[in-house]
Amino acid sequence: MENKKFWSVMLIMALVFGMAVVGCDTGGGSDKDNENGNGTGNGGSNGQWRESKTTHYTVTDGVASLSYETVNNWIIYRHTSDTDYEEKYSYTYTQTTGSTTNTVSQTIHSTPNTITLESTSVSGTSSSTGTSSYTYDLASGLQSKATGSSTFSFTNNSGGTTTNTTTSEQSYTNQLISDSGGVKTYKHYTNSYILNGVSQDPSTQGYSEVKVQNGRKLEEKEFTAAGVLSRTTTYTLSDNAVIRAKLGGWTLHNIDELTIAYNFYSTVEVLSDSATELVVREKYFQNNVLSSYTDYTYEKVN
Repeated sequence: MENKKFWSVMLIMALVFGMAVVGCDTGGGSDKDNENGNGTGNGGSNGQWRESKTTHYTVTDGVASLSYETVNNWIIYRHTSDTDYEEKYSYTYTQTTGSTTNTVSQTIHSTPNTITLESTSVSGTSSSTGTSSYTYDLASGLQSKATGSSTFSFTNNSGGTTTNTTTSEQSYTNQLISDSGGVKTYKHYTNSYILNGVSQDPSTQGYSEVKVQNGRKLEEKEFTAAGVLSRTTTYTLSDNAVIRAKLGGWTLHNIDELTIAYNFYSTVEVLSDSATELVVREKYFQNNVLSSYTDYTYEKVN
């Protein structure tokens, strides 16, 4: 299942590698089944916990500064099990860089096999709106389809406005290429790609090989269209007992960007724990240097 933690990681990856947060997939797609549950945690006898607040900090020369904070507005919360749920929430945050202030609003709607993300961003005289929808194959947990539409508007000093709209639709094939000891390896590749209504050559999109065990990703290798390995991501579950008990687990990322000899990984720890609230900090490291961290606050639902 997916939670906002995934989008936080994607935002950080976008800053590091210059990807777009929406539509950056080169084959692997969103790691939907690697997260600890749609902004929620299902800890069995420990009840259900849902994410109420996120605070993100950047670290420069060892000094941390607040980057942005979001407070979730829950619209729908129905969590019967990991395969039977519907959850929808929204949030707005403001981020200031120098003299520029960017206000972002997002709504995330999730079910077992779909995620829809609606977003609006306003920065100075420019603004953008977008909607992305992801469909997942329940057998593999990998993306089977992704659609997106975004509109960017800019007003110049003379008062003239330029507007540009981009639409895309990609369909994926998840081909089982091996099954050994319960670890299944899939080749995940684009079989159809339509950009602004025009069919593109899907073979230019690259592909990935993904190892999955019991519905959870273990490793993903991303290749260029020419078959050159460009990125390797490994996924491991945190062994923190409190996180396992209350949230059901937490997936950590270790990403090797081979094209620029870059490494990105995360760690997680519990900051505070009570009967009604849990605060977890995930730290992000670039080439072994702490670059940012995010504090996730969870509230007990029942």
